[in-house]
Amino acid sequence: MNRHSLSLTSKVKYRAHSIFENGTRALLLWLSIATLLFVAVASLVLNSGFCNSADFESAGLVESFWLALNLAMDPGGVYEIGWAYRFVMLGVSIFGILIVGTLIGVLTAGIDAVVTELRKGRSVVDVADHTLILGWSSKMVDAVKELIIANESRNSPVITVLADRDKSEMVDYFNDHIADTKNTKIICRSGEPQDYAALALVRPNFARSIILFSDGTEFSDANILKRTLALSKGFSDAETMGPIIAEVDDSNNALAIAECSNVITIEPAQLITRMMVQAARRGGLIAVYDELLSFDGVEIYFYQNESMIGRRYDDLILCLGSASLIGIYTKAGVTRLNAIDNPEIKDGDQLIIIAEDDSLIDLSKSVSLRPSEIVFDAPDTEPSEAEKIVIIGWHSWSHLFIEELIDFIAEGSVVNVFYDSKLSEDPDVTIAERFTQLSINFTAIDTCSFKALEQIDLGGVSNVILFSYRDSLSPTVADNKSLLTLAHLRALIKSRCLAVKVTSELQLSENRLLAIGSAKDDFIASENFVSKVLVQLSENPNLKPVLDELLTSDGCEIHLRECQAYVGDAKAFQYGNLVKAGREREETVIGVLRVDESKANYVVQMAIPKGEEIQLNGNDWIIVIAED
Repeated sequence: MNRHSLSLTSKVKYRAHSIFENGTRALLLWLSIATLLFVAVASLVLNSGFCNSADFESAGLVESFWLALNLAMDPGGVYEIGWAYRFVMLGVSIFGILIVGTLIGVLTAGIDAVVTELRKGRSVVDVADHTLILGWSSKMVDAVKELIIANESRNSPVITVLADRDKSEMVDYFNDHIADTKNTKIICRSGEPQDYAALALVRPNFARSIILFSDGTEFSDANILKRTLALSKGFSDAETMGPIIAEVDDSNNALAIAECSNVITIEPAQLITRMMVQAARRGGLIAVYDELLSFDGVEIYFYQNESMIGRRYDDLILCLGSASLIGIYTKAGVTRLNAIDNPEIKDGDQLIIIAEDDSLIDLSKSVSLRPSEIVFDAPDTEPSEAEKIVIIGWHSWSHLFIEELIDFIAEGSVVNVFYDSKLSEDPDVTIAERFTQLSINFTAIDTCSFKALEQIDLGGVSNVILFSYRDSLSPTVADNKSLLTLAHLRALIKSRCLAVKVTSELQLSENRLLAIGSAKDDFIASENFVSKVLVQLSENPNLKPVLDELLTSDGCEIHLRECQAYVGDAKAFQYGNLVKAGREREETVIGVLRVDESKANYVVQMAIPKGEEIQLNGNDWIIVIAED
């Protein structure tokens, strides 16, 4: 005997184990074969005449086979006389009990395995025209909530999430944080988003748009690049995919990722710091941006219609009913906001319009305006006096804030930075040398200590900027410290009866509600704005240059004009005349910002019908887009 060969018993065990390892289908197949073979043997014995008696006589092979098969599937009593017959049928009954018991066990185990596999989220989704989200982030809930609002006008919309998390955990998380998904269905799948096999489960080549979230690690940009490459290289019909919107942490990597994979990149650092700068400029501006970035209100649309070709830009402004024309997106892909040269609309151009819904955009809704009560006056200018700003906290994004701020504040302004050296690396003091028009001072203190904060001179300070310690602490711990510092600051400002705007940064959007104070000009910057921009771009990628221009000092921006300086002594007038007055000042009026003193907040009114009569008071502001 070959010393390498196995014994017969071992071979039988090995074959049996192989059958069990092959799963439910193989087991059912072998059980069926074994049953048929045993029943066939029993039917042959019955048909041989060996079991014939006074009560039983074989009626043929087929009838014997059927009789034995019935008894095997449903073992029962055997009442016919004749011990040979009883012996054969007893064997069939015992074998049937074993087979049925085994069959029940196999089916139960198979069903459990299917349910377990489904819970793992490893099955292919049978959807198309869905929004696909790759990766998991603390911004997830805010993004999904915005998508749910955006999907209200669609039929059976689907959001599919692929992340390296347990499917049951993701489903439970959405159930806990989103009370009503309205008409949107949320599907979760587990898998690594840069793995082709996992991507194939969520059918990205049929998605209407794809959002890639950063995982927040030091390798997040490399992971984003690999995911975009997997999308573009791994699917033969990748050119039919919807737009890919990726969150990139490092601005140095954004260009490489965008060019390598043809995606639109968003940099949270720049976006959040830009929003904080806008809040420092004028508190009410944030309410305007929040209205524009959310789907729950007005939106920015790109509109094209044959009736607009050959007409002048200014002629179309009063022909849109309640919608506001803010610019042109040319056939060459150039965005022109507040087109003051009154260009002619050409074939292939698109109008950039603010409206409550694209169904309300109609170029035939021209209104007749009565003679204007508004007397044109020279445009008012933003305050140019030197300011004093206090920054508390410091991280790797903070220098971006100063770089953005430099374009909005007057020369000679002072920025005093107070940071905790235990929680932050020492700031690069050379930043003060680069921006000589500002006086920038750095002081290390315990920023969570009330006694230390009490020593800060807040006299004459226009803004206090509170940065999170995101580089050294987890989001939860960093937010907890920021909330404590914010509480101390508000107590100090109230006790000293100061009029100081406080702009705070919190990483987790769920903490934003905890930090909202009673002052209408206070602003809490969180990841909520990043989620809104990601979703806006997933719905309309052409918005990228529009938002880039509005949020920076380059080109046109959103400004708030004082009511008295803009309309003079006019108390009531048609909104269309206010829009015409804006064009005379080379500005685009898009709405009105009212102050609700009872609730200490701002009320944004946009998409106002041109013929509607409006009244403004001294506390109201006029919202315009202009290059200042």
